[in-house]
Amino acid sequence: MALEAVGKTHALEPIAPQVEALKPWLGSVALPAAALFVVVSQIKINVTNAYSGSLSWSNFFSRVTHKHPGRVCDIFLNLAIALTLMEMNMFAALNKLLGFYSNVGIAWIAAVAADLVINKRAGAPSTSSSSGRTCTP
Repeated sequence: MALEAVGKTHALEPIAPQVEALKPWLGSVALPAAALFVVVSQIKINVTNAYSGSLSWSNFFSRVTHKHPGRVCDIFLNLAIALTLMEMNMFAALNKLLGFYSNVGIAWIAAVAADLVINKRAGAPSTSSSSGRTCTP
């Protein structure tokens, strides 16, 4: 309901659906409440990711180099990688890549469904993927 109210152009902004969802209950206080909710959620997500990343880098450095440069260094390394990926607009690249993968997945599912629905009903034997032998139903 909230996504239809804000439309497709504002659906990616995290505050717009929250404001529309809270308006019936909170009225004019919906915007500050939604802003607080979004800020607290983003802080929680970022702190969790920073902590997880620093644990991973700490584990990596201690296993590979048998030294531990410290969790502060791990956090700065994680921050540098995140900022580099953000400046390289990696979100757009991942969006294109995942869009391509989804098209490949849908095409594969459609081919398997067509084989099962059309070819099996027509009585055509299906072939196995690697050997080329036919399987009888």
